[in-house]
Formats: sequence, structure tokens, C-alpha cells
Amino acid sequence: MDTKHSPGSDGRQNGIGAPSPEQIHRFLREETGLFRHLSEEHLAALAADARVTTHEPNEAVVEFGEDADFLGVLLEGELSAEDAGVSREASEISVVGHRVVHGGELFSEAVVVDDGVLGQIEALSPLAPLHNPVNAAGIREARRVFPSAPRVAVFDTAFHHMLASFAYLYGLPYALYEERGVRRYGFHGTSHGYACLRAAQHLGRRVNELEIVSCHLGNGASLCAVDHGRSVDTTMGFSPCEGLIMGTRCGDQDDLTAWSG
Repeated sequence: MDTKHSPGSDGRQNGIGAPSPEQIHRFLREETGLFRHLSEEHLAALAADARVTTHEPNEAVVEFGEDADFLGVLLEGELSAEDAGVSREASEISVVGHRVVHGGELFSEAVVVDDGVLGQIEALSPLAPLHNPVNAAGIREARRVFPSAPRVAVFDTAFHHMLASFAYLYGLPYALYEERGVRRYGFHGTSHGYACLRAAQHLGRRVNELEIVSCHLGNGASLCAVDHGRSVDTTMGFSPCEGLIMGTRCGDQDDLTAWSG
């Protein structure tokens, strides 16, 4: 990688709005031993207790304190970098997009986030306790840093909102669905939807002419059957734990395996 032409934000940001977010950079080291745009001044701007951990050969993890202005630093130190930035100030950002893991049965498409939508995202936290609270915190942080930009939420579950009842209901008492929302929701919808569109483009066909099995394969993994552009079945269910064997999730198991030890 040529560090002289690498974008300053070539990396990923984890846990925006969470108590201890981190920023991961993947740059080749320069002669100074620091990474691109991680100058002493930049580090000082993060927070008094921010620290950088370097990993061989080309990764730096910046850990922030709870009071660090994470998005503010990202904007000032990365997005607005003179030689590689894309913006000079927050007012130039026209829209902020948020990937939200769980939209339940409330959201079937992307929506502009207002206070009511934000409250609904938080209300769905029992269905995704590790994700939705942090998603909501990230939205609040973006609203603070980019006050003039509208925020749009895109939901992982929305692509599967047209599943038929025989595909989303479990063989459990119906009251569990009515009272607690226990059903198959499906996830990775943004990925499956995009994969289908790209497959259609590659084939020179319209997506509503095709029957596709989409495979999202990563540390988290799922399959999705897509019939003429509509999700009709998917391997993930009530939570992202169901389905395929994944990096840290065992996937489908016989119920009695819990008692075999």
C-alpha cells in the first residue's frame, strides 16, 4: 500500500457511542513509526487517556476514553485531512447513514430518523441487546456532530419483511409470537439485497427475473433464498445465532445437546 496516496480513513471504527469505542487503522508504517494522520497533535486531540497499540505489520488500534469526542476527531483528523480528506467541516456532510441491526416488524425499509424513530429503535433493544442500544447511541452522537445533516437508518431485518408466516413462525405456542415477538426475523439483509442486485447486473438480467441463493460468508454467516427480488427464506432466525456455523456462534443445534454434558 502506498501511504502517500492512501485515504486517511482507510480503516474501521467500532462502537461509536459505546463506552469505549476504538478506531482501527491499517497503514504501512512511516519512518517516524507513527501511522498516517496519527500525529502527536492528533492523538492529543482524541482524549487524555487515548492510547495507540500497534500490531505487526500494519495495524494500529486507537482506544478512546469514555469522554473522547470520537466523531469530532474522526472529522477533524481524517475526513478533513488536507491531502486525503473528503470534507472540510461538518456542515459539508449532506446525510449520515446508520446500519441498524434490528427493525423488528416496525421497519420494512430505510427511514429518516427523528425522535420517534430513535425511540422505536431503542424499544427494540430486547430483540438485539448487543446492537440496538449502541446503534441508537451512534445516531445520537452523529446528531451532535452533524446537526444539519439528516440521518437515515437502514435495517438488517428489513429485506426479510415479506417472509410468509410459514417461513417466519416457529413450531411454538402462537402466544410467544403475539406477546413476545418470537419469530424468524432474518439478518444481513443489506448484504443479501446488494448481492442480488450485483448478481443481476453481472448476468445482465433484472433482479425480479431471477431465483437466487445469496451467501453472506464472514465471521457471521447466513444464506437467503431470494425469489424474484423477495426474500422467501433465510437461515438466521429470532437472533443472529441461528443457522450456519460461524466464527463465534455455533449455529443450529439439537435442543438436547444442552443436556448432554
